[in-house]
Amino acid sequence: MGAIQDPEGRKQAEQGVHPADQKLNEYFALFPYGWGPMNDGLFSQGNAGIVTKMGFWLMPAPQGMTPFSVTFEKEADLAALVDCIQPLDLNGTLQSSVSLRNLTLEAAHYGPRSSYTNASHKEVIPEGDFEKMAKKLNTGRWRYIGAVFGSDKVRAALIEDIKKELTKVPGSKWATLDECPGEQNLVRARATYLQGISSMGEFAWMKQWLPNCSVIMVAAISRLEGKAVWEQYSLAKELFAKAGIDYISHYVAYFRTMHNVCIIPYDRKDKDMRGRAQCLGRTLVKEWKARGWSVFRTHVGLMDQVADAYDFNNGALWKMHEEIHDTLDPNGILAPGRGGVWPKCYDKDAWMMGKKYIG
Repeated sequence: MGAIQDPEGRKQAEQGVHPADQKLNEYFALFPYGWGPMNDGLFSQGNAGIVTKMGFWLMPAPQGMTPFSVTFEKEADLAALVDCIQPLDLNGTLQSSVSLRNLTLEAAHYGPRSSYTNASHKEVIPEGDFEKMAKKLNTGRWRYIGAVFGSDKVRAALIEDIKKELTKVPGSKWATLDECPGEQNLVRARATYLQGISSMGEFAWMKQWLPNCSVIMVAAISRLEGKAVWEQYSLAKELFAKAGIDYISHYVAYFRTMHNVCIIPYDRKDKDMRGRAQCLGRTLVKEWKARGWSVFRTHVGLMDQVADAYDFNNGALWKMHEEIHDTLDPNGILAPGRGGVWPKCYDKDAWMMGKKYIG
């Protein structure tokens, strides 16, 4: 059973309905790390031990690699292109991780916000400026970047299938890396990462988009299905607009889920904007919980709020996490509170990051 309660199931729990009879969260089987019950992350990524030895599995270098990119003309194309991605991802045709970003994130790679709009930092970029932005950059409202690996024959066959499916969306434009000139090209920056070469090239935009730019990321999870992704996208866009902050979005598919990495940019020296960004981050987590949606990752300042979302059966999964941690670390020495897992010897309410905290 999923550890994040279905909204209807949450109401039933308040009425005293037995957990086995409460409405099942329809997402529970999609992503075990996001809806539970899965707790091996306590050891692989968490605070239940100290790493003393590491091992690495080396992979043989592929014979070749062909990076490619597809742009999609309209914002509303999101649902259709996700439905094109789904079968390709599930059947293994897409060898690299699905990377789908909106126009704002692409534009940020090439220049500061002020080079595209006159809108103040208290309002979002107007729709008309997006049209000018896309024309200036010769791109669309969405860009997919991927790569295929293997021999010439294998890559050619994969490219044929991928191109056929992804260009079914009207107005889509296909290009390989060779057709994307310029050393600073976004496709080239992503290709470096896909080669397995460590690079911060994709994050260079944070140095220029806003003065003193910082970000809060709240990565929500939905089904890898056009309708579900569009529903979540529309809600996020609405909440960003209310906060007066540009919606920067990067989608990454993983197994049967789509991770919507909502990126909240703000000027860390602007007290008002910093406050709006913090409030938006907490509002996103709150709204995701209300709909039974999981959070894949987020800012550490939000980790206790995310942990609170795992509320099925009176928080049974988190009680198990805490019991395991208390057994292994009874004195609460190892990163107490990380991931919302608090030792019994700590006053959780006294140490927990409050609503006003995001550094």
